[in-house]
Amino acid sequence: MSQLMWQLASMLMSLVSLPLLSIGTDTATPLVWIVGLVLVGVAGVIPPMLRYVIPGEPREDGDAGDGGEGDGGEGNGGEGEGNGGGDIS
Repeated sequence: MSQLMWQLASMLMSLVSLPLLSIGTDTATPLVWIVGLVLVGVAGVIPPMLRYVIPGEPREDGDAGDGGEGDGGEGNGGEGEGNGGGDIS
């Protein structure tokens, strides 16, 4: 299964679990709210599992991250960029 499919499954479990929890507690049916609680737990474990257990492709610097924070690139507003005033010729 691809990473996108795991993320989609996690989102769907999250969306299904919350109504199950609500219905199960309102109608006092333990099986329904327990299933909802299990779905919340499984849906919450999938994203960290994708990050740490199933790393992405290794990058040049040896980090197997997915391009999150600190993967280079300059921000906006470096010297010599933009409309910094000056002579209008």
